[in-house]
Amino acid sequence: MTLTSIPTSMGSRRVDFRRGKDMATKWNWAGKRDKPTQPMVNMRPSAGAYTYRWQKRRKSYLEENPLCVSCASQNKPVAATDIDHIKAHRGDLSTEAFWNEDNWQPLCHRCHAQKTNNESKQGRRTVVTGLIGSGKSTFVETNAALGDIVFDYDLIIATMIYGHGDKHRNPTDLIPLLESMRYSLLDWINQTATRRSVWIICTNKNTAASVAAKVGADVIDLA
Repeated sequence: MTLTSIPTSMGSRRVDFRRGKDMATKWNWAGKRDKPTQPMVNMRPSAGAYTYRWQKRRKSYLEENPLCVSCASQNKPVAATDIDHIKAHRGDLSTEAFWNEDNWQPLCHRCHAQKTNNESKQGRRTVVTGLIGSGKSTFVETNAALGDIVFDYDLIIATMIYGHGDKHRNPTDLIPLLESMRYSLLDWINQTATRRSVWIICTNKNTAASVAAKVGADVIDLA
């Protein structure tokens, strides 16, 4: 058995991994799984953020984007009243976190309130990476709870292609499709602040780091 230090945004966790068929032992999460595992801190910025600059840009942004994107996705034309930060700013008023308009979306007050509420109770987000055969899928199967979202290339390919037997060799012609599916999932995670815990499996460590940064996930490296 080996002890592996896992760096996360909360510091390093010491995790037991056993090599072989049972290499992925149950990961002991801090606290119960049915409680929020990533509580938001200082969900709203200080009153100082709502300056004349903000009010002016808010007005022009909503004039340029008059409909709630969440309602529009359900074919309901509802006027937007709020600017939502797709990836929550967590009280960070920096240019990248608070003022980056690529991270804005127009919402009606009801949808914005619902998303903000979800953000305070969102599930854990975890990216699992490692070499082929390191046990990534086994680790997730061992630790995921009923109802969690799991994005695993191998399982998706096995579902999509009849008779596909080599789970470690994905058809190259489908890689762009799989990539678009993954990034659609990442956008959905940020836009809805889902309360479900999410597991994303990535073999490439650079891709794993990029995915984790996009959704604020912990990274588990099985090496």
